Amino acid sequence: MNEYITNLEAISANIDSTIAAANRLWILISAVMIFFMQAGFALLEAGTVRKKNSLSILSKNMLDGCVSAIAFFLTGYALAYGDVDGGFAGSKYFAGFALREDKQIGKWIFNYSFSSTCTTLVSGATAERVKVGHYLIFSVLMSGLICPLVIGWTWGGGWLHEMGYHDFAGGMIIHGTAGWAGLVATKIIGPRDGIFQATQVSAPVSRRDTVVMDTDPASRRRADLSQVRQLIMSDIESNNKPHNITFVVVGTSILWMCWLFFNGGSSLSIHADGGVTSELAIANTILAGAAGGLFSFYAKGYLVKIRADGQFKVTAACNGILAGLVSVTSCCDIIDFWAAIVVGTIGTAIYCMACYYAKKWRIDDPLEVFMIHGVAGTWGVVAVAFFDEEKGILYGGSMAYLGKQLFGSFVIAVFAMAASFLFFKVTFRGYFKPSSEEMHCGSDLIRYLQREGSGSSTTASYKFTSIRPFTQNFELHK
Repeated sequence: MNEYITNLEAISANIDSTIAAANRLWILISAVMIFFMQAGFALLEAGTVRKKNSLSILSKNMLDGCVSAIAFFLTGYALAYGDVDGGFAGSKYFAGFALREDKQIGKWIFNYSFSSTCTTLVSGATAERVKVGHYLIFSVLMSGLICPLVIGWTWGGGWLHEMGYHDFAGGMIIHGTAGWAGLVATKIIGPRDGIFQATQVSAPVSRRDTVVMDTDPASRRRADLSQVRQLIMSDIESNNKPHNITFVVVGTSILWMCWLFFNGGSSLSIHADGGVTSELAIANTILAGAAGGLFSFYAKGYLVKIRADGQFKVTAACNGILAGLVSVTSCCDIIDFWAAIVVGTIGTAIYCMACYYAKKWRIDDPLEVFMIHGVAGTWGVVAVAFFDEEKGILYGGSMAYLGKQLFGSFVIAVFAMAASFLFFKVTFRGYFKPSSEEMHCGSDLIRYLQREGSGSSTTASYKFTSIRPFTQNFELHK
């Protein structure tokens, strides 16, 4: 009899171990796929910006993943999950201390992928106007302080969690934080040259116009500016439209695929309910994204009052998909299929209207980060209170639920905007502010001295010492 009981205990222990391993594997797979969103954002952002800044935006996407990893390891995870216990911030796990002992490594990896996503989004809102070094300093702040504190208040068991605030996969915690921070950042740094003004050339630019470049202190060489002229003229002729639609579409497709793990993996378990929560979250994510893409493809041109051509419709569909995905992220675990379609459609309609007013209020957000992630993310948290199958207002729930969701969203938005305001208001000046030459000619030529796809490595060591002969002849007038 004792041997029989011992065997049962051994079998039970093996089953528990297998279940724990399955859950950890699910978390790790989801974390890897969420981190792969960096590739999607890189393609989406590089395709959307003007070609003269494509290398700059790609470098930001690569480097913020590096910076986010270090910052989230040193302080981020501790603030988010270091025994918050209904409070404001955690106090354990700084610099990885006790992560292994408490078996928190997988959870750190998973949440790092979320933190890096939040950081990357701000690069899209500030694209073409912020130096790489300046942006990386903000990445440290976002990954090491801003995003972790918001996570701590909610997922980490902080005060908003205790109040009853619900955000399943981070529609407001991750996307809303980035969107509202990006809004403030883009207002402080101002619009790109020529976006809201008529653009013209004041005088012909001769092919003999040159800039002086240094190779070493003893020698100098002169470089023809015809490539610079062609690049900027192509931007004017394209009316500042995305320069590579293929990148935009492929990047969006990668993001949609990874979003299934973003939302599905947020269950943090494949066993607890037999995987039902993960299945529901993934299915609702697919439906909301599809509804958003279709609505934006056909309706955005009318809502923003723009005559839509083929390129506009394709980019509208891509951003509509993203708006639908963001909208359902907060509620994908607790709503029915029909509700996912409704939430995605309404979220995309609100996104389209936000685009219209952003242009009217002269908000230059090249990737529409605020409109997609800030506005649609906020709507998604509000939608929780209406469409929750257990206690939503449409199912007989209390209005107090809506009040909690609105209050939590308001607090997160204000905190993100305040932190972004303090950083960019203080630092966006002097060395960190791009020169007028860099704004006109693009970061790729000023900083990297080659165009994306040129394949040239011999120009990497050259440094511009004078570009004024060119900018005196070629100006963008307000």
